[in-house]
Amino acid sequence: MAEASWGSFGDLPAELPALPSPAHMEAFLQALHRADPTHLDAELAPLFPPLPGLKVEVKVVANGFPVWGDMYVRRFSLRDGSQVEDEQGRLVILLNACLVAGRSYGETSEAQAAGAMNVLRHEVFHICYGTLRERDPRHTQDSALTPAESLLLTTQNEGMGHFLADQAKLRAKGFPAERAERALKDLEAALLAIRQGKATPKLLLDANQGPFWSKYAAISGMLFAYGVDRAQGAEGLKASLREGPAALVRRYMEAADRLPELPKPGPEVVAWSKALAGLR
Repeated sequence: MAEASWGSFGDLPAELPALPSPAHMEAFLQALHRADPTHLDAELAPLFPPLPGLKVEVKVVANGFPVWGDMYVRRFSLRDGSQVEDEQGRLVILLNACLVAGRSYGETSEAQAAGAMNVLRHEVFHICYGTLRERDPRHTQDSALTPAESLLLTTQNEGMGHFLADQAKLRAKGFPAERAERALKDLEAALLAIRQGKATPKLLLDANQGPFWSKYAAISGMLFAYGVDRAQGAEGLKASLREGPAALVRRYMEAADRLPELPKPGPEVVAWSKALAGLR
C-alpha cells in the first residue's frame, strides 16, 4: 500500500521557518529510510475491510505548501513534467523534511524519524478512511453534509487518526483528564450552537484547526477512540469504522459506563450520535 520516494512539490513558501543544518537533515533522512513506512500496512489493514487497488505514495520533500504543514495529503497529477494538484489525481502524502527535522519530534534524528512514522500512520489512516467512505454506496457526499454531519465525520476521522498516531503514549499514560473535559465541553457548546442556528464559520473551523489541544472535535474523537480501545480493543475500533461515525460515540458511551475514569459526554453529544446513527 505504501511507497516511499523523493520529489519536489510546490514552491518554497514566502516565510521560511528556521531550517535544520545540512548535516542534521542528512542524518534525519537516513533515519527515515531505516524506519521504512511499509510496516504501517500491517498495523492499519486489520482495522479496515479489504480496499483492493488502494496505493499510498509517500513523497519526502524539502519544500511544499503550506508552510505549517509537517505532513499532509493531497491529490496530484503529472502534467508537462510537473506535479499539479488535481482532485482526480493520485493520493500523495507529502512529508516536509525541513519542518519535521526542525520541530519537536525529539532531539535525535532517530526520535524525529520515529515521530514522523506516528504522524504518517495518522495520514495513511485518513486515506484509508476516505477510500472506505467513497466505496460505500450509502456514503453521503461531502458537499451535501450538514454542519452536524460534517462535525461527526471529523470527530471519527481526525479522532481515530490522532489516537493511532499517539496510541503507545496514551495506553501507557492515559488520556489527560483536563484536556478530555475541555474538548467535550467545547463539543457540547458547538453542537448546541449548530442546533440553535448560531454556529459561526470560525466555530466550525476550530473543530479541527488551530493549536492541537484546541481542536475540540479532533480531541473529542481521540478521547472516544481511546475509550473504545480501552474497553473493546481493536475490534471495537474496527466495528466503529464498519458501523459509521456515530458508532464511535455510542461505543465510547458504553465504555464510559464501564470505566469511571472516562468522562461522560453531555446531552447534546448523546442526541447528536443518536440522530445521525445512519450517517456513512
